[in-house]
Amino acid sequence: MPTTTVNGVDLHYDVAGEGPPLLLISGLGSSSLAWALAAPRLAERHTVITFDNRGTGRSAVPPGPYAIDDLADDAAGSSSTWGWARWPRSAGRWAGRCCSRC
Repeated sequence: MPTTTVNGVDLHYDVAGEGPPLLLISGLGSSSLAWALAAPRLAERHTVITFDNRGTGRSAVPPGPYAIDDLADDAAGSSSTWGWARWPRSAGRWAGRCCSRC
């Protein structure tokens, strides 16, 4: 079970595929399972990273509440795990707000 520690929180992540990097960000209260159908298709052409937000899935559950900025900082901070200075990312609805901040 791969994890990375970002902002003092252990975040679970998965990597699949090969190609240009693509970070998939789940919405508030969602884990990486939100990408279960899309990630395999995207991994046909990309290195796809999915991760469980703090408090969800297999990531740590620090005391809440969690703000969008916290989750954006987690997503941005996790990029150092893979050595990315800049990276494309995709998100649905709420996570789009998080994406715009990281």
